Amino acid sequence: MKEKKSENISTKKGWRIVFLVILMSWITFNVFAKKPCGKLLGGFDENCVVVRNEDQKEQKAVVMMDLYPYDLIIQQNSVQKIILSLSPFARRNEIHQNAIWIVYDPPENKNQAPKFPSWLKNLKRAIRTKYFAVTKEAIDEKVDITKMYPKPGRRASLFPGESILFCWESRLAKSFVVKDHNGSEVFRKKINSETSLELNVKDIGINPFLTYHWGIEVEGIVGIRTDYEIKLLDNDIMDMVGRNFGAIEKEKINPLCMLLRKAAYLQFISDNYRGNVDLYWKCGEMLIRIDPGELAGIDKEYQDLYKLLLLNYKNNHEQK
Repeated sequence: MKEKKSENISTKKGWRIVFLVILMSWITFNVFAKKPCGKLLGGFDENCVVVRNEDQKEQKAVVMMDLYPYDLIIQQNSVQKIILSLSPFARRNEIHQNAIWIVYDPPENKNQAPKFPSWLKNLKRAIRTKYFAVTKEAIDEKVDITKMYPKPGRRASLFPGESILFCWESRLAKSFVVKDHNGSEVFRKKINSETSLELNVKDIGINPFLTYHWGIEVEGIVGIRTDYEIKLLDNDIMDMVGRNFGAIEKEKINPLCMLLRKAAYLQFISDNYRGNVDLYWKCGEMLIRIDPGELAGIDKEYQDLYKLLLLNYKNNHEQK
């Protein structure tokens, strides 16, 4: 029995050495950011440890532990049930049944500009399919973003430090409530039948990488419906959007066309990282600023783009 136990310990140490050799090889060729790129939510056992990429020190796994680029998560039993919440640029790589490696692809390695034309073609094709009509007929549908509730949307990714206007239809609201992924209340504010509330992200107290739900408590109704998702993005996406907006601003085009290009980019980045990023609401804020009467002075390509973006916004908003 002692020999078998000793053999198991030796095997465990052997795998750990293999994992650390792989990790050290990768570190030799990479410079890592010190900011976290995810959180460890659960599903791990008592023997689970996280090996930090910077100093190779082991830390006992705990719920809500920050994860950093190229951390190694090891446990004696299978790692398949371990639950992580990661940045859009991070992913889990199960390099063995006992180990997960947090692989990190920063936005500097993501050249997304060439995908723009194919994304627009796919958008037109999707709308043709949905409406069983040619694109021209489909994009003539009238869409009024100002009458769509809730705002900022059913799903919205938020940038750190920004102010958000939350809106809803009911005039019977008595409280605005935000809950975390476990259903625990993290924010509550009393309201007096208002249909909107402006809040700064930092005042809500939400953390990056995690999904929260918000809703309103209505007078006379038991229970609170928190159906609408919000998620705080890390700075990586904000930096990437700023960088690509800067590239668009360098183009010698009409300011209205530039605004449409930016709105299209926000939809594009949301579709490209679907499930992790949803900036359709920011696109909607740009589209609301456009007076349809001004479109007559720009190329038809951009007139059609405006209509396509409105339709795509509407379709995304209606998805539950």
